[in-house]
Amino acid sequence: MSRLLLTLLFVSVARLGAQDPRVIVRKSVQMDQANWLRMKDYTWVARLAERHLDSKGQVKAENKQAWETVILYGEPHRRMLERDGKPLPPDEQRKEQEKLDKSVAKLARETPEQQQRRVADYEKRRQKDRAFLTEIPDLYAFRLEGEDKIDGRDVWVIAATPKPGYQPKQGDAKPLLKIRGKIWIDKSE
Repeated sequence: MSRLLLTLLFVSVARLGAQDPRVIVRKSVQMDQANWLRMKDYTWVARLAERHLDSKGQVKAENKQAWETVILYGEPHRRMLERDGKPLPPDEQRKEQEKLDKSVAKLARETPEQQQRRVADYEKRRQKDRAFLTEIPDLYAFRLEGEDKIDGRDVWVIAATPKPGYQPKQGDAKPLLKIRGKIWIDKSE
């Protein structure tokens, strides 16, 4: 009987933890950091839908883009595929491909030492640029506002307000002290 009670207690604590907005955000940041490390092994297509809302929360404008990212010689390179939900016109597609080809040709001429130095510099910049994200769970007070569906995916809706008096450890996190808003976090990812 005590094992059953203990098991139910663990399940209840796990469910409560899943509903704690700080836990949700912390897991989301950790997943983002892990995915960022894995990216060097993949090529992917990303889609961005930027929705501008009016004061009543209604969409007043929407911008959509899609691009392919490929890792070439240790660095990501983007090639735009769509704008406003439509494929780029043939001349823009050609320009995007030419830009990518030019980058590849330049990188192919590097010596192994040059490539190693460039990749190390890139990794150092990338880590510095993303370090501030790890402060988000501590910098904000979170409130779970509910659940929703975005593009057919179940998400948590979390309000974020900067904590008064919080002193960021990363200089890049300081601007976040002036931002409050809502975060939609995919439940499955």
